Amino acid sequence: MKIFEPVKKNQRKIILSTNIAETSVTIPGIKYVIDTGLRKLKVWRHQLGLSTLLTTPISKASATQRSGRAGRESGGKCFRLYKENDYLRLNDSTEPEILRSDIISPVLMLKRLGVHDILNWFWLENPDEESLINSLRQLYSLQALNDSGKITELGEKLVVLPVQPHLATVLITSIEYDCLDAVIDIVSCLSVENLLLTPSNEKRDEINEKRRDLCILGNKYGDLIMFKELFNFFNSLSDNMEKKKWCNEIGVSYKGFKNVLRIKRQLREYMNALILKTDNKLTDLEDLNDPNADDDDDDFGLFRKEQESINTTNILKSFLKGFISNTAMGMPDRSYRTVTNGDLVSIHPSSLLFGQKKDAIMYIEYVYTVKGYARNVSAVELDWLQEVAPHLLSTQKVSAN
Repeated sequence: MKIFEPVKKNQRKIILSTNIAETSVTIPGIKYVIDTGLRKLKVWRHQLGLSTLLTTPISKASATQRSGRAGRESGGKCFRLYKENDYLRLNDSTEPEILRSDIISPVLMLKRLGVHDILNWFWLENPDEESLINSLRQLYSLQALNDSGKITELGEKLVVLPVQPHLATVLITSIEYDCLDAVIDIVSCLSVENLLLTPSNEKRDEINEKRRDLCILGNKYGDLIMFKELFNFFNSLSDNMEKKKWCNEIGVSYKGFKNVLRIKRQLREYMNALILKTDNKLTDLEDLNDPNADDDDDDFGLFRKEQESINTTNILKSFLKGFISNTAMGMPDRSYRTVTNGDLVSIHPSSLLFGQKKDAIMYIEYVYTVKGYARNVSAVELDWLQEVAPHLLSTQKVSAN
């Protein structure tokens, strides 16, 4: 909102922005635009099975959009920090998102619709064969597809839920482990971007220390349990001003937690419908469909105020079912190698487990910047891997070399 505030006479407003300003927002009073010709883009690398944050050239269409930010109310200019020859070499338009995104959800939907020959299916923008095969492999690892590539009963359930198949698998598995409510809380937190704010350099150590002091279980078991502890503490505060003050002190987003509450309500409605359809029972969600529930009410009439006990083992096993491919084993030199292919991976500095030595870890996201980083990391036991996914790991070995 600060960019829309008027400036005083003889003052100049300077706005630094990502490429979100190309089309998403119009700012009055802009006279000049400086275009770097670059963008940072999150790209799913199908061959590696990970997300990478890349600095890449923009397209000619994006360059036109950037120049269009100036001169909307009067004349304006755009200064480009690259040569005309470089501009002429740019692509005419930005590549379709499906070419740089994980397509596991569309592939599962096609299987649900009875499209068995995925590789020869007609796409408006055709993903490459490698990305399609990788998606089929992931769905098999989740047991959403059987040995012949047909959708399973579990796969039919995954399609219904409004989250990625990996998280949908976690939700369904949590019913078996009797920890559905806690898992819904954590999945809701994972579904909100930037829930944990990045503190400034001056406050980083102070805020990290506060998070460690508050999240006792998170210090031991990792970031997923930390989300549950933070969510419980947020719910335990009754006054909105008190919540806002706490969020500011601990470096989390107050609006983000409000969104978490809304997502939790939606997920519980879906899970309630799924349980009714498959098991014809309500389990512990009888109070779900309250027609008088207020979307602005902090607890929606659904959330317990007390700090319930957290069954860390069952919660982590539920997540392991959905993210068995995102596991790594600790090596004697304190590094980690992925279970699936033995690649080196480091725990991201933002994790509570950063700097700790664990026998094995599970991570929700794997991003590559200067090197491969595991984000949202949790500690797991080695024997859980074989217990949770014997169909996938029975013949795999990891070399320390």
